[in-house]
Formats: sequence, C-alpha cells, structure tokens
Amino acid sequence: MNEQPLISVIIPVYNVEPFLSRCLDSVIRQSYRNLEIILIDDGSADASGAICDAYAQKDSRIRVIHQKNAGITGARNAGLAVCTGAYIAFVDSDDAILPDMYEKMLQACQTEAADLAVCGIGFANGLYRKTFCDTKKRIYDNRTLMESYLSKPYINHSVCNKLYAASVFKDLYFPTIARSEDIAFMPTALAGVQKAVYLNAPYYTQYLRTGSLERSAFGSRDLLILKAVRLRQNFIRKHYPDLYGYLKFEYAGYCMILLKRIAKQHAYRKNRKIYHNLLQAVQSEVSRIPDAERDWPEYKAYAFCLRHRNRFLLKNELYGYREDAKAFLKGICIKLKRCG
Repeated sequence: MNEQPLISVIIPVYNVEPFLSRCLDSVIRQSYRNLEIILIDDGSADASGAICDAYAQKDSRIRVIHQKNAGITGARNAGLAVCTGAYIAFVDSDDAILPDMYEKMLQACQTEAADLAVCGIGFANGLYRKTFCDTKKRIYDNRTLMESYLSKPYINHSVCNKLYAASVFKDLYFPTIARSEDIAFMPTALAGVQKAVYLNAPYYTQYLRTGSLERSAFGSRDLLILKAVRLRQNFIRKHYPDLYGYLKFEYAGYCMILLKRIAKQHAYRKNRKIYHNLLQAVQSEVSRIPDAERDWPEYKAYAFCLRHRNRFLLKNELYGYREDAKAFLKGICIKLKRCG
C-alpha cells in the first residue's frame, strides 16, 4: 500500500462565518499533509464563501465548490461526487480536529488492514471540554461492528469522527433528509465495512452552540428525525434481522424525546396536534410489543407515560398559560419602562 495515500476531507459550509477559520485551521495544520480538502459553500448568505476562497488562495490542497443551498446532505454528496482520495473524512464547519487525527487514524487503518477507523469525541462550548470515548482500543469485524453500533454508545451516528476507505462509499450517498440524516446513513455505511478499528482518543471536537438542534425552538421539522429512524429500522430489519431487537423500542423512544422537548420548552399549546400524534405513535408502538417482553424497562417507562397522559397534558397546558402570562407582563413592563 502507498505509505502516503490521499485523504479527501469534505467540509460542508453554510453561514458559519464566526467559526469557519477555527475549523479550517485545524484541518490545514494536520500533521498528515497529503490531504484533498473540499469545501462545499452551500449557498451561504454571510462571508463564509469568501473565507473559503481566501483559504484556497493560501493552500493549494483546498478546492472550493459554490452551489445553491441543498442542505448538509446535498453538500456532502457534492463532495463525494468529486473527491479522489483513497480515504474519505468529513468535518462539520463549526467543529475542529486535533492536529494528529488523520495521522493516527490512517496509521491504525494500515496497521490493522481496516477500512474504517473511529475515534472518540470531545465536546466543548468555549468554557469547558468533556470527552466521550471508550477506554480501550478495539477491533471489529462487520457483525461485531454493527452490533456495537446498535447496542453501545461509542460507534455512534456521527460521520465526522471516522476515517473511511473510499471503497466504503462505492455507490453510496447520503439520503435526502433535511435533518438527522446521519441516523439513516450510518447503518448503510457500516454495512460496507469489513474490518474497523476504534481508537480510544477524542481526536474530534464538537462545539456546542446556541443554534444547535438541541437548543433551538421545537418545530415541525424536528419530526424528520422519525423518518430517519424508520429508515434505519427498515435497513437493519432487512439486512441484520437478528440484530433488530436492539431497535425494537427505538421509534417510541424518539417520539418520547420529542414529547419531552415540547414539554420542556412549554411549546404544547403551539404544537397540540403534533403532541397528540406523537402520543398516538407511542401507543401504536407499545401495543405491538409481545406480552413476554413487557417486563422490559423501556416498555414500562412508555406505558407509564401513556397511563398518565392526561396529567401531563394538564401540566403542559398550565405551563403554556404561565408562559403567555409572563410574556404579557414582560411586554407591559417594557412599555412602562419606556414611558417612565
């Protein structure tokens, strides 16, 4: 094998002007130098596109593609269509990577004859950093890789803490889902991996910021995660039926996550129909669970929520009125302050 194979690093870029230089600096300063850095300016309305062009002027390894906004899946697919590396990696443009990430991951792939390397993740918000990482280096074949992905947290949905042999992406592209695409994509990618190595080091840093999905206001687009979950369930049911048990409660679980987000944000009154549809979905999922499996903790938790749904609905309704009252009083205070 060539000792210096080319790594294609695909970076979708969309309105990330304050964070983009941090990301690009972390990539161009990699100790492993043989990189093809593909920046997909996905119709940015800020100075992100100009920053991409400026970096391309300084570093010949950088290639910039400007396109109309197609979302992160469209941007990643555009990068896959033009990349030429023997290995492929992805970085989100508001994140960063440690200086030796690709050197260590490529070395692991070559040493273990693996077509995938996975590393831990560091989470940072500017004030603190915590790591999400297994304690040991691990080697997987295809089946143990998929089983670990479905049953344990460290082989996760993220496409960015991984280095893939280009062969993994033969005839493979990201599904056209506007949100949570990694959930639907990752099983199809892992299915094409014959051997993988896990490195117990957090080389990838994900920065948590205000505009992230978890911190944004709930909206109907959040329901797209359920489409991604169904695609993942259907793929596993078809190709790994003996592992489907790990996903038996997954759809109901994500419905519950959305219900909790609505309640936590006091958004029930604006999303009554969605809330009740989610409750019905949980009811439908739970009703299909065989009696023999109803002692599982997941079933008991969902059944409890369904039994006490009226109490939760009343609580959400009252919280909604409270928030309306707070907003009304805040408006009056602002007006009085201006008048005074």
